[in-house]
Amino acid sequence: MLLDKQLGAGPGAENGIDAIPHYLELQPNLQIIVITASNGTQDAARAVDLGALWFLPKQTADSLIVAQIDKAVRRNFSLLYL
Repeated sequence: MLLDKQLGAGPGAENGIDAIPHYLELQPNLQIIVITASNGTQDAARAVDLGALWFLPKQTADSLIVAQIDKAVRRNFSLLYL
């Protein structure tokens, strides 16, 4: 899942990072990649602590974003077949 930090997450979640536990509760093996225009290390650490696989600034090269998505898909498939 690509999740924008600035996502209007709804009740109980101020932004996309706050919504991570909710999504993982619904789908525990979900691979979450947070993308954001900000480059804050505190946000990155919090997102990963809450269960995100990666935290990428939107300025990241498209090829790296695609590579990280590919890794997440491969990881998800490997978890399905354990």
